[in-house]
Amino acid sequence: GMAKAYKEAVSVFQAEIKTRKVVVDITERGIIVSLSADAYFRPASAELDIDQARGVLEKLVALLTKTDLKDKKVRIEGHTDATGTDPDGPWPTNWKLSAARSLSVLDYLIDFGAEPSQFSVVGYGEYQPIFPNDTEEHRSKNRRVDVVILRSK
Repeated sequence: GMAKAYKEAVSVFQAEIKTRKVVVDITERGIIVSLSADAYFRPASAELDIDQARGVLEKLVALLTKTDLKDKKVRIEGHTDATGTDPDGPWPTNWKLSAARSLSVLDYLIDFGAEPSQFSVVGYGEYQPIFPNDTEEHRSKNRRVDVVILRSK
């Protein structure tokens, strides 16, 4: 069940949890594997730093293709901080940046062997912060991509 899969996720991502690049949580929605945007993306970009991200994405694919999770739906949810983006840049809004980051994660997961029919992609922009955007540390925690493994209805 989900509790067992959660324990497995915590053990799989132990190194990344220690270095604060990943947070693993279990809620009423399901298991959340939260990737720090600062650790895995180039600044103000939707491009994954694949040298940094490859290991964590490969572990995620392994987790999602194992038996107890392979029938679950997975939502990839991008989040930014509340700092405005460059209106003349490639990401004129935080909505576009957050959605593009989710899509980047999806593209690599599928490249690495995940099952495309499991996924949906969401961008929340700055509108679901987990901390107030009042310090650099809090803003950093708000910049994340959450991979949510949903409980079956």
